[in-house]
Amino acid sequence: MTAKLDHARRWLARAAEDLRLAAHDLTAEPPGIEDACFHAQQAVEKLLKAYPAWNATEFDWTHRIASLIELCATHGAQFSSLHDRADALTFYAVRVRYPYPGPPPVLEEAHGAVDVARPVETFVMSKLRADPLWGD
Repeated sequence: MTAKLDHARRWLARAAEDLRLAAHDLTAEPPGIEDACFHAQQAVEKLLKAYPAWNATEFDWTHRIASLIELCATHGAQFSSLHDRADALTFYAVRVRYPYPGPPPVLEEAHGAVDVARPVETFVMSKLRADPLWGD
């Protein structure tokens, strides 16, 4: 296994764990709404870091989804299609982890965040698997 494949797969494994935790948070009693939002954001962030990792491209250690989408789009313009929905998750990177002014997210928002993360996972995986060197 090449170093870049191993590196990208480690990012993907962490993203999968965040998605698992987000789903678990939604089934908890009471639901972990803020944690589900955070884990959905983290999953998308890590998925988008896996792609430049695979392409041996340096990236900033940022929570800004838009910046990561722009970076991924330098390798595949189709990534720009993720911007409108996925960038909204950036809000959950920090704000829901600490006390902040404003109302907390509600359960429907948390479900929506997870519903955004899952298609991003499908999209990124389709791009990685399309590369003949991926070796799935």
